[in-house]
Amino acid sequence: MRRHKDEDGREHDARNATTTTTSRTISEQIYANNSRMHRHIYSSASSLHTLYSEFVKSTERTASSTTDVETSTQRGLKDKEIGIQEGDCD
Repeated sequence: MRRHKDEDGREHDARNATTTTTSRTISEQIYANNSRMHRHIYSSASSLHTLYSEFVKSTERTASSTTDVETSTQRGLKDKEIGIQEGDCD
């Protein structure tokens, strides 16, 4: 059987060298998969944050326009209760 030296200079069977290479390859694959998943999760989180921000902005706009309508309606009702008609302010 062939002998093989590893990075530390120790000799061992070629079969162990294959195992070491395979382990290293698997380790590299795991690292690549983890990196890919981290990028995917970050991208998804970023997209979710953008969607949430847009939702909050649209909700604030809707709430603001609803408040404006309510305020003008309440103002109109108060004017009628007091008896103020349009044109009485002269």
